[in-house]
Amino acid sequence: MTKIGFITDEASQNFEEAAQLAVRYGLTGLEIRSVNNKAPQELSDDEIKEIAAIKNKYGLAVPAISSPFFKCELESDLAEQMQILERCIVLAKAVGAKLIRGFTFWKHDDFDARLDEIVRAFDKPIEMLEAADMQMVLEFDPNVYACNATRLKAVIEAVGSPRVQALWDPGNLMFLDPVQRPEDGFALVSPYVRHVHLKDARLVDGQMKAVCLGTGEVDYKAHLAAIAASGYDGYYMLETHYRLTTQIDHALLEMPKGDAFSYMGYEATEESLQAWEKIRSNPA
Repeated sequence: MTKIGFITDEASQNFEEAAQLAVRYGLTGLEIRSVNNKAPQELSDDEIKEIAAIKNKYGLAVPAISSPFFKCELESDLAEQMQILERCIVLAKAVGAKLIRGFTFWKHDDFDARLDEIVRAFDKPIEMLEAADMQMVLEFDPNVYACNATRLKAVIEAVGSPRVQALWDPGNLMFLDPVQRPEDGFALVSPYVRHVHLKDARLVDGQMKAVCLGTGEVDYKAHLAAIAASGYDGYYMLETHYRLTTQIDHALLEMPKGDAFSYMGYEATEESLQAWEKIRSNPA
């Protein structure tokens, strides 16, 4: 059975409202990024207990925490990032998550010249992940050093720890290199993929914009078949970044959080869930 869910703040800042939507569409999981206008590391102990109680009430899994870990400057004081990871581990333990999403620092200059620094920065996080028996799944993003599949593979192999693996999102590739087929990028990192996000995008007035799943540049029928053929058995999490009558501000796309990010997201998530069901029902 395919394990399907969505990132809650794509629909609502209210975790129970998101849980109700998931149950209505027969989904089995949710992913936490921002709740109650707070990033995951900002949630209080009481809020974490409430989230855990709600996910249990609706019989849902929370396989991953979408943290902003290492979405910062490489030259930053990384002590603050360790505090983010520590708090996300607390949240993950409370909801039963084994995966915490991470990044590879804001991109400025030559990737190859900075690779060793990037790799060394994972020494302490790996110790923390081992102690918690969790994995970090790195997401390639147009704005970070590991901005494509080739670079993501290079980082993961250089880090060389089973605690640091990959998160795959074919929609991200559209914002960086819409010419490359997602299937080609996925083939590079498929041995390391432990989590999948799904979004879609297409050129609108000369700019790449998020759209309803299945209406953009990603050939989802072909790509979902390629992922399944790889033996992947983890969760597929919808991350629309799409809104029916508006576009999300660029700064919010870089650091998603709060009511402004979630505005009109419930309707867009529901539309995308309906489109996703049609894709899955007609795989040929």
